[in-house]
Amino acid sequence: MGNPKVSVLLSNSNLNIKPADLSGVMGIIAAIPVANTSGYGVPVLIKSKIDAAVELADPDNAGILAAIQNGFFGEVLEGAPLYCIFVANTTSLSAMADTDNPYVSNLKNFSGKTLRAIAFVEYPAGTYVPTITNGFDEDVHAAVIKAQLQATAALQAYKPIEMLIQGYGATTAAAAKDYSTLANNNVHIVVAAEAGDTVIPVLRALGKKAAGRPSRNIGRVLSGSLNIVDGTVINIGTNLLATIDPTNLDTYHDKGYITYVVNENAAGYIFNDDVSLCNPTSDYSTWANNAVIGEAMRIAFTNYYQTLKDDVDVDPTTGRIDTSVEKNLEQSIIDKINAGLSSSISGVDVKVNPDTTQYAALYSAASIDNPNLNLTSGGKIYVFLTGTPKGYIKSVTVALGFGLSA
Repeated sequence: MGNPKVSVLLSNSNLNIKPADLSGVMGIIAAIPVANTSGYGVPVLIKSKIDAAVELADPDNAGILAAIQNGFFGEVLEGAPLYCIFVANTTSLSAMADTDNPYVSNLKNFSGKTLRAIAFVEYPAGTYVPTITNGFDEDVHAAVIKAQLQATAALQAYKPIEMLIQGYGATTAAAAKDYSTLANNNVHIVVAAEAGDTVIPVLRALGKKAAGRPSRNIGRVLSGSLNIVDGTVINIGTNLLATIDPTNLDTYHDKGYITYVVNENAAGYIFNDDVSLCNPTSDYSTWANNAVIGEAMRIAFTNYYQTLKDDVDVDPTTGRIDTSVEKNLEQSIIDKINAGLSSSISGVDVKVNPDTTQYAALYSAASIDNPNLNLTSGGKIYVFLTGTPKGYIKSVTVALGFGLSA
């Protein structure tokens, strides 16, 4: 037994790092200094820090390697899928996101169309000089437009994807473009730097999202501080976070940007929010809302795609699909969404072929003019899905009154 002593045992899994959620399939398209092992433009799957080290073995790629190992896998357990395409560092953010280039489509296809978010990041050549416009390299704003076009196309294919863009060349909150009046519903800009690297925060956001259910805000306080090494210098644009005026952080938030803020409940930092580059009153104003909407859409599409070209009973007089079939279809999708999104959604309602007069507003909102419920002549059924995502408490006012009696 020996003399009395203290034994200190070291164990893993104490950093509050979570495993990937089933909806947490993420991707990146990254411009890097030297070709990766598989070669530029070749889609690869990275599921561990070792995978990343093998793929990015050249010392000149130390930046992106650290971003994946310490950023993405700093917030989600290894084993989470990260689908990647690496390109030459002469490739701009907007070129990576452009529908005229194959990067996004190739990455989506390689993932089996399972991607929930794609980040566009770059380590440009040392000779690159950004042209600053509206608080960032002008290429950042160009990439937003291209990325939203990609997101819209994915939405129309019923495989919605969120797009994250590195806030390269950030200057000040006052100069930053105000996206709160625009409609880039599925695009997010991450504005932060760890030790001067603006890629790490973007991948950290991906990892944080991958580790949580669709409705979870990446800035959730109860999830704990981000796993940033103590003493790391944090910049927001050209200012140190430690010295930045809180009003400037509010300005970034109100203009639609994701950034770091101090965790007031513990040591370290958290994300301010998960805002989108659009009107804050929009249904699509947060990544969490979009993720829930996206998962519901995927479930609904999969369910109804199986019925395509199937034969069903119809009313002999009106040609309308039998009422019992409509009700079965409604309940089927409600059951599947409740089963798959029970932790992320407060309620869901599905209507198949609702009355064209009583629910005229539904048809109008979907730009459906003169809906034809006669299945034998029109060949269509109309499905309306509405859901209520989980709410988030973002502002709490506590009034404290103290009275001292004599």
